Amino acid sequence: MRKSVYFQVRVILYTALFFVCLIAPGPAQAAEEKARPSLFRSPDRPKVGLVLSGGGARGVAHVGVLKVLEELHVPVDFIAGTSMGSLVGGLYAAGLSLAEMEDRIQAIDWKSIFTDYPARQDIPWRQKRDDYGSLYGLELGLRDGKVLLPMGTTSGYKFEFLLTEFVGLAAGRAEKNFDSLPIPYRAVAMDLEDGSMRVFDRGVMVKAMRASMSIPAAFAPVEIDGRLYVDGGMVRNLPVDVARKAGCEVIIAVNLGTPPLRRDQLTSAASVALQAINLMTEQNVKASLGELTDKDILIEPKLGDFSSGNFTEAMKTVPIGIEAARVVEEKLKALSVSEPVYHEWQLSRSGRKPGEVELADLKVADTMKRVNPEVIEAEIKQKPTMIETRIEGRRGEQTEIQTLHRNLTTVYGRGDFERLDYRLMEDRERKSLRVEGVEKSWGPNYLKFGLGYVSDFSDQQRVNFDVMHRMTWLNSLGAEWRNDATVGYVNEFHTEFYQPFTRRIGVFAAPWLDLKREPINYYKGDDWVGEYKVFTLRGGLDLGVQGRLGELRLGFFQGKLKTDQKFGVLSAGTDLVPEFDPLTSTGTP
Repeated sequence: MRKSVYFQVRVILYTALFFVCLIAPGPAQAAEEKARPSLFRSPDRPKVGLVLSGGGARGVAHVGVLKVLEELHVPVDFIAGTSMGSLVGGLYAAGLSLAEMEDRIQAIDWKSIFTDYPARQDIPWRQKRDDYGSLYGLELGLRDGKVLLPMGTTSGYKFEFLLTEFVGLAAGRAEKNFDSLPIPYRAVAMDLEDGSMRVFDRGVMVKAMRASMSIPAAFAPVEIDGRLYVDGGMVRNLPVDVARKAGCEVIIAVNLGTPPLRRDQLTSAASVALQAINLMTEQNVKASLGELTDKDILIEPKLGDFSSGNFTEAMKTVPIGIEAARVVEEKLKALSVSEPVYHEWQLSRSGRKPGEVELADLKVADTMKRVNPEVIEAEIKQKPTMIETRIEGRRGEQTEIQTLHRNLTTVYGRGDFERLDYRLMEDRERKSLRVEGVEKSWGPNYLKFGLGYVSDFSDQQRVNFDVMHRMTWLNSLGAEWRNDATVGYVNEFHTEFYQPFTRRIGVFAAPWLDLKREPINYYKGDDWVGEYKVFTLRGGLDLGVQGRLGELRLGFFQGKLKTDQKFGVLSAGTDLVPEFDPLTSTGTP
């Protein structure tokens, strides 16, 4: 009987230990968070929470409010934000100074950030060929006989790279409890699958921030733990209740507001969708404002008609944020502390900031269905050639993170990925990066269309319709089969099979076939005389080397050429129209 009782107790203990291990953070993570010193709080002062609302470009006004809080020596014990409020609040919570935040926001190339395309020098050479045709940028997917579309105008990966460069790898890309940041932090997003609110209190910070500001249709949803998330403004644009639940006794709420569009501004499907989102947002903001008490402080910057999409002039809202905070300055002063106490708070905040990270290795996760992770890993690790280094002297000025991001951007430019995620991993004091490429959900076969039109504003109208079909990753080295067709004034079909020989971009073979019919027109002065129709059939095999700066090919081809003339009453061979030999002719069309 005693053995039976002893056995049951042991089973219960082991079971309890098993569940504790499941829910407890990993050893490295737990040790790191435990070693982080507590954020200093004056014992005779209430816990102050800062709540920052969303508002797109209008959200940069939050920087002005933070400047006044620092000037008045008002420590912040907790930050909760939504959308742009989660970005500004997250940067501040991660330890970024306001001076650095202003400088970096001012320097952002917003046009580049909101497009997925890399800088042209970072686009693989094979993708650059589209620049010389009339193909539109929109790429459609083709799978199982269905034409598929992307889930957003942009994937937002550049925004994630930018945020990482702001806060660093340790703060932005490591799995962590957000209470361990220099200032405890929460980001609010909406679960796209059931419409519920998700409050991120742990995870990869950059992903949480991106999820919170993922505006539907503009940015693709963010997948975290198998769920899709979009902008939190539709469920809680001013998350007062989140700060209250975290134990904040006094809340400083900054509500930017988003004025509804006027009737004359509702001119498209996009503007109607934006209006619906704005109205939904304002409804939940009203509920949040009703949760504020007499002890709380509400700051409302007067941004007028400043557009939420006007990021290029967003820094103009900083003085408006300062002015709004001045309106409630006396209330804020009630929360201020002495210079020594504020200095101690700042020191404790700095002491909680993660240090710099020296990477030991980089590994691409073997989670992709078609793309070979070994090829992608080789391309990410690929170092610039001596020629590239000399041509692009700025390479030597780039930090380790910027170099990584540039290589990832180049890999993204291949056209295989919906997004490229990575996170900082730690194993026995060795820090490494784990890159996970999420393949396009609308791949692996793609379509592009184009329309070309030329006119001399008289009787000559030339129209061409173009279509491109590309099949990718036909084998483990990334072979592709591409077909281009043009119908109209010029009729052409070109097909090429591209076979790399190495995992890194480099040596390749490319058999190809080209069929073309093109008219060559002759004029006497401004008068049209006639034309030759030139029919060409060619096929060949090229061997080449591809790099960032270009492509070098050497090969052979075999072909056949035929012409068909149409000159009305005039006959070829006269002094007016010379006999045309397509291989030797120097006639002027």
